[in-house]
Amino acid sequence: MSCMSLDIKSLLSLPENKREETLKSIFSSLLGLQQDQVVNALTDFLKGLQTYANDNQYKEVCKTNLKIISSLPDNVAKQVIAMRLQAQNNLPENMKNRDKKVLNDAINESPYKEKILKLLS
Repeated sequence: MSCMSLDIKSLLSLPENKREETLKSIFSSLLGLQQDQVVNALTDFLKGLQTYANDNQYKEVCKTNLKIISSLPDNVAKQVIAMRLQAQNNLPENMKNRDKKVLNDAINESPYKEKILKLLS
């Protein structure tokens, strides 16, 4: 998936179930790619979120992604999380700091917090 094909502004306005469907299909298409391609796509996606989403919208997208990740087999989920954190590290410093804060808030508010923290360890 190139993030150019994903309209982040319209993603933000979707109801949660539609947003989850859209993100799930993106996840599926990403899983077939090389790791560096996935990291680049995630980096572009995060930059788009930074551009178009307010903190609350950004957090809601993160929470939806956490829900999807927690439904994956642990070994796949760990890979996805590692690539997500790698994408975060590719961001410019100001974006990286915002992403860390919003992602932390999303994890803390997520019903999947325990599973995500276990996968992070």
